Amino acid sequence: DYLVEADPLKASACIAKLGDLLRYSLYGAEAVKIPLVEEISHIEDYIELIRIRIPGDEYLSFENTSACNQLQIAPMLLIPLVENAFKHSPKGEKGNVISVFLKTTDSKFTFEATNVKKNGSKSTTTEESGIGLKSVKRRLQLLYAEKHRIIISETENRFKVTLTIELDEF
Repeated sequence: DYLVEADPLKASACIAKLGDLLRYSLYGAEAVKIPLVEEISHIEDYIELIRIRIPGDEYLSFENTSACNQLQIAPMLLIPLVENAFKHSPKGEKGNVISVFLKTTDSKFTFEATNVKKNGSKSTTTEESGIGLKSVKRRLQLLYAEKHRIIISETENRFKVTLTIELDEF
């Protein structure tokens, strides 16, 4: 809303990105598996919106070293992990608050998200945590039963999720 008056061109770009995200959520999620490159593109679109909302390149670092032309993944599997990193991070801090790293080695895909926790933030590894991690864990169990490993670690001020999945090719 703020951008509509302050920077109409940027607001237009944001609305277009939101449209892309909505289309992906509605239509991309219908398939059982999609190309990994599409899931990564969805993450990049979401990160672009975060960067518009919270300026400063140092707030969020994103590194993608995936060469994933032939791999496929369940849609909307990774975005809750990126959303959680953003949701549970302080918005006014400087420096490397959120870090997202993607990598493929043969058919093994690694996703890692690390974030600074908000002051007073309760533990997100407990059973009382929200539905995001629970739904990701459940989907992983159903879709990649013996083909995944998720490690969730937490310190006093940082939270980290590392997910490794053996993906299928087309």
